Amino acid sequence: MKTACLLLTFLFASTTALAQSDFGGHYAPPGPCHRPVPVLPADFGHCQHHSSTVAEGFLRGWAAWLHARGNYLVNLYQAAILAEQARWLDQSNDQRLVEFHGWKQAQRASRLDAKRRKNEAERQEKYQVAYQLSSDQLDRVSGEIVWPKALRAARYESLLQRLDVLFRKQAGYYGPQTNCSSEIENETQDLIRDFDRNRSEVPQTEYLTAQRFLRGLKYEPLFRSQVF
Repeated sequence: MKTACLLLTFLFASTTALAQSDFGGHYAPPGPCHRPVPVLPADFGHCQHHSSTVAEGFLRGWAAWLHARGNYLVNLYQAAILAEQARWLDQSNDQRLVEFHGWKQAQRASRLDAKRRKNEAERQEKYQVAYQLSSDQLDRVSGEIVWPKALRAARYESLLQRLDVLFRKQAGYYGPQTNCSSEIENETQDLIRDFDRNRSEVPQTEYLTAQRFLRGLKYEPLFRSQVF
């Protein structure tokens, strides 16, 4: 009996030691199977899945509203700044457009003025070749005019006398020279109209000669200013 008890005790100890030697590593606590959720997320410092309390949900909603309103105000003021910049650019473009049109008008006026001066110079040269009176017809020193036969009629006497006085004044016959250009042009034009109304009373050749002579008197101040 005593021997049987010793045998059972030996077998139990051997079995326990064997079990401990074979399965001892499997009793260690197992490691985590997934990464834990961060305690402080990036946005508000709370978990994004749910709120643990009513106060937390309220504060998170309030923070989200403040965040959205801040973005709205930033976008609103940025839009106002962009609108102001667009208005300034529109005004600047209008001003540049006005300046461009002014520059174009100035360029056009300059071209027209240059063309007018050129045409005026050519006109003076052409008129001088066609109508300038000779020294036998007009004495430019004394201002004496030798009138053609067709203009010596009594009806033209007053006009002829006024023109004689004007040309003598311009030549300096009565003292210092006087600029009578506009008066000579007006008086000569009156004589041309009167003579043209009575063209049927003179032969065609004398009429053409007298008209050319009167044109020469009318443009004589122009020829003098061109010479001097």
